[in-house]
Amino acid sequence: MNPAIPLKSGTLLARLFGHVEATPDRPAFATLDGGTWTWADWWRQSLQVAAALVQDGVAPGDRVAILASNTPLWPLADTGIQL
Repeated sequence: MNPAIPLKSGTLLARLFGHVEATPDRPAFATLDGGTWTWADWWRQSLQVAAALVQDGVAPGDRVAILASNTPLWPLADTGIQL
């Protein structure tokens, strides 16, 4: 699996991607409705968030806020923002 972007060694994102590579099909977290997200699902969705932010004009160093209730989408948004 390719991270699709360069990741600095030793960062949280690099460690997360290492986990994605090692265990892509294992559950990363479960939702209250009984659903699960695999590590690969998490990474793919985070890349989509990152791409949408770039498309909307967000650049590295810009500040981005998440305004949402507690939801399984929060870690996807958080990771996508960091990418």
